[in-house]
Amino acid sequence: MPSPHICLADSKDVIDLATLGLPAHPLLRRLATQKRRQDAFATAFDTPGAHPAGLPELRDAVADHLTRQGLHTTAGQIMITAGAGHTLALLAGRVAHPRDRVVVEDPTSPQVLGALRALQMTVSAVRPVTDGHDQLTRLLERRRVRLVHVMPTLGPRGLVLDHEFRNRLAWAIADRDAFVIDDISNAPLAFATPPPPLAAYTDASNVITMGSLAPLHWGELTVTWIRAAPMVITSLSATTTGAAASTFEQLLACELLAHEDQIRTERVTWLRDRLTHASTLLSTHLPQFTWRPPEGGVSLWIRPPGTGFDTDALVGHGVALVPRSAVSPQSLPGRFALAYARPPDVLDEGVRRLAAAWRQINEQRL
Repeated sequence: MPSPHICLADSKDVIDLATLGLPAHPLLRRLATQKRRQDAFATAFDTPGAHPAGLPELRDAVADHLTRQGLHTTAGQIMITAGAGHTLALLAGRVAHPRDRVVVEDPTSPQVLGALRALQMTVSAVRPVTDGHDQLTRLLERRRVRLVHVMPTLGPRGLVLDHEFRNRLAWAIADRDAFVIDDISNAPLAFATPPPPLAAYTDASNVITMGSLAPLHWGELTVTWIRAAPMVITSLSATTTGAAASTFEQLLACELLAHEDQIRTERVTWLRDRLTHASTLLSTHLPQFTWRPPEGGVSLWIRPPGTGFDTDALVGHGVALVPRSAVSPQSLPGRFALAYARPPDVLDEGVRRLAAAWRQINEQRL
């Protein structure tokens, strides 16, 4: 059987440097199989099971987690959801209709961009807020926007907005007509402790915080959550017949949050090692490529020379990168994302194939 890190496409082995996720942490594997999970289920079976906003114990755990991060939160401000698609569908359903304008950064999360496209929204793009500009504010002043999604902490480029600019951004977006989603899903993968979410700088009811367990613990976990004003949570809960994340995953999430500091320390140490290895590989095999060292996350945002580098065509060379259209609303040419959090042998072979493809592209231009 092929390695789980290699996918098959067109009958050729293709090294996957496109999947922006991590395998399950060992603690998650143990927790999922321990008998006490059955004990937790026994308690859950004694309840009717109708928790539209999520299991009360998980809402408490998420609220405590955010409070420790510097954002005072109560359980009444938390709703448990199941992935970016479910979360955005809930929020968009409250404030927007198909073809209404929503705003994302360019580049943005592939899950978010895919979900908004599926909802048939009109997607406008601004530069990442981590650039420290006011492009988003100017757009909100000129156009009617219903929903905004930003990642001040570890978007695809792996950068973190500092305290000063967070404060400025929070006040600029506060009390607008649009819901502004501050997506902190990748925050646990920051190499240094990041500043608190935008909602810590303003109590405006249109500022929504969104988080997920998947980036840190395992890419297949569907548990996500929203932190919003209690009246928003009440309204959203009334529109759903039940929490979309399974009871098992929610019970598991309670224990994962209790161990998050330990898991984060181990993940960050491992990611730093992977980043050092990837940087050495790329500098050796592709010295013409440039990138800014990320402040965390699982990918490098790389600039090749020129603009004729087609990431979609690389599958024919045995390596897959993140398709530009998956992270860029405008499919702008130029930089691309490379998932560096891979086992050394997989990354070694992937970069070797990438370098061979680059040489062939240059030869064809001559």
